[in-house]
Amino acid sequence: MIDDAHWSQPAFRGALPEAVELPVGWSYVGWSGLHQPVWDAFGVEEYGSVSEARRWNTDLQEWISYSPGQPAEQLFAVLHPGNAVWLRMRVAGARWNPANGIVEADRASRVVPGEITYYHPSLAGGVMYCPPHNRYDPQDVTVGAAVTWPCGTRLRIWRDERFVDVIVQDTGLLGHNHVDLSEAAFQRLAILPEGRVSVLIEVLAGPE
Repeated sequence: MIDDAHWSQPAFRGALPEAVELPVGWSYVGWSGLHQPVWDAFGVEEYGSVSEARRWNTDLQEWISYSPGQPAEQLFAVLHPGNAVWLRMRVAGARWNPANGIVEADRASRVVPGEITYYHPSLAGGVMYCPPHNRYDPQDVTVGAAVTWPCGTRLRIWRDERFVDVIVQDTGLLGHNHVDLSEAAFQRLAILPEGRVSVLIEVLAGPE
């Protein structure tokens, strides 16, 4: 980000373009609608698609931010025509409409906070609970165990801008929104010594 960049643009004139899907991470977007509260444009859900919105204040020479679920600062409480903003997306799938704000994806379930651990090495080769009762392979990146979701549920597990897709193939003595992963899947998001990690969990599809 360049400190002396201009964080405004002319109001959009003419027919609005189609809403565009925003990738995970930071995107630079423009606002062409009427005066609108930031919580209406970016959402109020703490675990929604938007993690943070930032706008550069040229008078104060500092960033003013808004995070859904938190009160908006007075200097960044209303969007005005021509405003340009950095949006940080925590999950993919939402779209940005320059006059109406964030359009959430139609997900099977809301993204929820949870935690991950990984199978103890002694469990390698053991039979997993869910049909067809495959044997646990620590290098199988699709293996997940959970009690919150039934066998066969496909989950996408996010940590910051990284994710891994797993299938619930096993169960165990696990808490709510707790997924036990294979070592290979866990290492897509963390290093093994971390042991237990807070994540966001998205349901991609229910059991077939």
